[in-house]
Amino acid sequence: MEIGKVVEANIQNQYIRVHLKTKTENIYIGMPCIIETINAKYYCIITNLFQLRDDMTLAMSFNNVNIAENIGYDNIDTNLDRPESMESYADITCLKILYKNGIRKAFKTIPERLAEVRSATQEDINQIYVEPLIKEYPQINIDAESRDINAISFQPDYFAFGYLASSNNQILLPIRMDKIVQRPLSVVGMTGSGKTVTIKNIVFRIISDQNHCLNTRMIIFDVQNEYIIKKAGRLDLGIYDMFPNKVKIITLDPENCRKMGIHDAHEFKVFEENILLEDILSALSNTDLTEKMESTLLSIYTKWEKNKSPTKGTFYDEIIKFYNDPSFAQEFQSEGTSYTALKRRLRILIRDEGALSQFIKKKNPLISDEKDTLEELLSELSSDYPLKKSYIIHFGKFGKISYVYEFIANILGRKIYTEYSEKNDLILEDGNTKYDQCVILLEEAHKFIKNGRSNASIFNSIAREMRKYGLTLFIVDQMPSKIDEEIMAQVNNRIIHRMSDEKDIESSLRGLDVKKWKNIISTLEDGESLCFGLIVENMPTLIKSFYGNAQKFKEFHGVSPSSSLIQLQPAIKNNIQLQEEKQTKIKSNSLRQEIIPEPKVESKKQKTIIKRTKNYSDILNMENITDENSKKIVSIEKSVETNDTINNNNNNSNNNSNIYSEIPKNDEIKRKNIDYKNFNFDELNELDLE
Repeated sequence: MEIGKVVEANIQNQYIRVHLKTKTENIYIGMPCIIETINAKYYCIITNLFQLRDDMTLAMSFNNVNIAENIGYDNIDTNLDRPESMESYADITCLKILYKNGIRKAFKTIPERLAEVRSATQEDINQIYVEPLIKEYPQINIDAESRDINAISFQPDYFAFGYLASSNNQILLPIRMDKIVQRPLSVVGMTGSGKTVTIKNIVFRIISDQNHCLNTRMIIFDVQNEYIIKKAGRLDLGIYDMFPNKVKIITLDPENCRKMGIHDAHEFKVFEENILLEDILSALSNTDLTEKMESTLLSIYTKWEKNKSPTKGTFYDEIIKFYNDPSFAQEFQSEGTSYTALKRRLRILIRDEGALSQFIKKKNPLISDEKDTLEELLSELSSDYPLKKSYIIHFGKFGKISYVYEFIANILGRKIYTEYSEKNDLILEDGNTKYDQCVILLEEAHKFIKNGRSNASIFNSIAREMRKYGLTLFIVDQMPSKIDEEIMAQVNNRIIHRMSDEKDIESSLRGLDVKKWKNIISTLEDGESLCFGLIVENMPTLIKSFYGNAQKFKEFHGVSPSSSLIQLQPAIKNNIQLQEEKQTKIKSNSLRQEIIPEPKVESKKQKTIIKRTKNYSDILNMENITDENSKKIVSIEKSVETNDTINNNNNNSNNNSNIYSEIPKNDEIKRKNIDYKNFNFDELNELDLE
């Protein structure tokens, strides 16, 4: 759509003025547009719309003081030479200049006068947002009538969680996946502005990892029960609804999980030996703990650490002893602390008295390999762990008890921080690090990182230091002004939904031009957001998050609409691609009949049960199959079944949809009985499928 022509530009004030040639009703604040010259494209967004004079001056221009009352703008004869007062203008901000040779530069020059200004197209957006080192831009094809989301495909390392605002859901925004998981991110906005839908779209893309270029896990602290399943009255699905086989629920409230229909949740527990001074202080942070009380606890910890031994007991045992034994506590009274006051605060940690005590367990000395939640989580985050899952920490009824969620978040965050910082700076022999890339998401973040208490929070260190170790922090909140300023300053990528409170707006725009963007943020519609940072190539961008019913959500995020099952592992996908040319000439059913006859069963030993797993390479390592030819038959049979799975999924979706199937965990099949001694393996030589 043609918008108008350039009539003025000012680099110092960072604006370009456009004389509009279309109706102002067709133009919106935040609308992307292009100024195209002989040598370059100026990528801009509209920041202001205005007319030069008020209505009374307009009426006087026609020598009719009653014109404003008698006729409207649309009734004026457009063939007349309109006075200057009827002209409409737009101020636009140039975000990037893309030259014909592919070089991109900041706004350091101005376009020629009367250069044409038009609305941006999908091709323009691809050229602007996709890095110039990539030769091919993302191929995005949308049927103009149906806007079929299944017809969309990107470069392997790009994805979209929404459309450019003001594009009527026609222009998708390509975003580099690694840039969104390797830098701290904040998603903020008032209740009902759409921030939960936005962060879910991002989480879905990270967990699904359709093109296998992320290998990133997530740990989500779900205080308000927003992320597990679909909530009543909402269209957006929960993470467990979308990816039941890729998410592990760790719950503090098993009863609440069962009410939601989740029966495979793991109960949270922490061994006494894993509780340190920082964890005690985090649990007591909301109890008006005085400096003298902190000093007393530090003295107890210092003495224990100096004399600790396997027979001495844990630091938690020392706290219990201090609580129950006044004579033991007497030696610490020199700190000037009121024993009764500190004891009253410690009660929340004591067995059978405080809410936290039900999660603190003694390790069974008879079970050498017993692990608590912290140890299990770290072992599963290891890069060599076969089942790559993400985790949701479900608080249930304990989401309203501050000392519980602060204690749980701190002890998990501290343990992960310590392990990643100590062991993830080394590259192993296989080229990987000890632990996979991990994103920690804090819902209701102000509950964990309150303003003025960043020094007491482990998440400040994670936001500031841990990117190079593969650990990233996501912050989601409706009141960013309550989040510590130091932590917000560490956030590189920001997604800001509608807010009305000036303190929240200023906090979310810290370090940016508040005056320039304030009005845009306060007028955003539901689902719209203003994005800053590397995820949008440092170009402020208005995005409309994808929103739809359950089926549309699954289609948009590459999940089968009928099964909630995700795609295959990359090794299998590549193997299928290599075999595709040979496989397509032979129908799968006839191939199975040719290669695998069905002789009579001679003994039970010839029967082999094969469990379907996420990686079919496990089949070739089965202990029950020792003969190489037997392995070849198994491999061929599974290749055929894999091909069938993909064909079935493709029949249930549109042509260009990237939908693959993940095999259910509990599904088992019996492999066909084969007489290996009498079977003719020469038939397999021509196929050469291995």
